[in-house]
This record gives sequence, structure tokens and C-alpha cells, in this order.
Amino acid sequence: MNKIKLILPFFIAPLIAVGQYDGVGDNEISRFRPGTMWFMTGFRPAIPEKVRKYDRLVFDITYNDWLGDRDPFKVRWNSIGFNSSWMFDIPIAKSNLVALGIGPSYSLQRFVHNEVVLNDSSLNYTQFSNQLNLSEDWQEGFNVHEFSLPVEIRFRTKGWKHFKFHVGGKIGYRTNIIRRAKFDNGSEKYEIRYRSLPDVSHLSYSAHARIGMRSWAFFASYNFSPLFASDQSIELYPIQLGLSVSLF
Repeated sequence: MNKIKLILPFFIAPLIAVGQYDGVGDNEISRFRPGTMWFMTGFRPAIPEKVRKYDRLVFDITYNDWLGDRDPFKVRWNSIGFNSSWMFDIPIAKSNLVALGIGPSYSLQRFVHNEVVLNDSSLNYTQFSNQLNLSEDWQEGFNVHEFSLPVEIRFRTKGWKHFKFHVGGKIGYRTNIIRRAKFDNGSEKYEIRYRSLPDVSHLSYSAHARIGMRSWAFFASYNFSPLFASDQSIELYPIQLGLSVSLF
């Protein structure tokens, strides 16, 4: 009997440890589950009084289009890009219902269309033409690479299953605009690739918004700076529509 009394605590202790936090209730979920992603608090449980942080690593999967000298929704459906942002979530209200988000971001914007790009490196301009007699499978595309610093105000309701609304803007630098053209002459397929167009508008500044719940949100963005810098170039202002996911 004495041996049983000595051994019994070793069986009961693990059950108590497992049963302490049953995951019921918003506080228990966010306080006592350290680890990666939404519950990332390091190697120890979070301090109960410490304000929770949200939306620190955000990915936007976007449909890319433009306004200006060309009507929107004329580019192809596969004009898909993404934004990745590593953000600091800085509460500016004691209740943590209002916060400031700031941090570095990278963006790849891809535009696929059917028009032909005409550019002259000596004159530094870029224009479109749909007057050439090309095959129906002709396809042009731009890949735009951009690094930026977004700043946003974040509003959210209480709890980890919160409703959220983010609004802000970002200023960035376009490193280059890569042009790609694909066509089929009937017997062979060809691809033309230009590493960078001559008149890239490197300075980029835009406004964006997100609205959603917990880790998911709808995303929209409008860029106030055109893709091309020359006054002789076609004026195209990028817009993005898509879905955001916040990993933690």
C-alpha cells in the first residue's frame, strides 16, 4: 500500500498538468498556449497582463490591375501577385482596440495583357500598341518588384476572434519592371524577356485597406505613382484587390 501511495502522484500529476487549461474561453487560448504562429510567445507562456499582438506577418494574395490610360479589368485573369509584410503591432490604446502597424514590405505585381509594348531606350518612353497584326495567342506581361515601408492604423474588437479594419499607406522603391512576351508562330513557341524597361518610375506611394476577421481579411490598394516616369509614356496607376492572411 505504501508503494502505491508513492507511485500514485506520478500518475496524477501529468493528468493535472494536461487538464489545467482546457482551451475554453478566449483568455485561456491566448494566455497559455505558447508556440508558433498565432500563439507565438516564445518558450514560455505569455504574461497574463501583457497586451496581445496581432497581424505581425501578413501576406496579401492579389489580382493586379491598373487605372489611367487603360480601362480597369482588361488585363488577364492570371495577373496575380503578392505582398509580404513584417509588421510591428504597436498598441496606442490601453484596451488594445487601436494599434499602429509599421514594418518593411516586399511586393511582386504581375500584369498580363494582350497589347504590344513599344519602347525606345534612347528616348526613354513606353507606349502600348494594339494596331499590329499579331497572332491571337500573343501575350505580354510586366513583373514589378517593389520594396516599401507601410504604416497603418488598426482598429479591432475585443478577443482573439476579433473583427478588424486596417487603413494606411506606404512609400516604396520600384527596383525594376521586367517585360515578358510570349507567342506561337504555328510551329514553335517563343518568349522575349527584357530585364528592365527604360523609364521606370522608381518612387512609389499608395493607400491600402483591409477588413476582415482574425487571420483573414479582404485587401485593396491604389498606387498614386504611375509605373512609368516619362511624360511621353502611357500612364498606368496600379491597383490591387485580394485576400490577406496573417500568420501571427
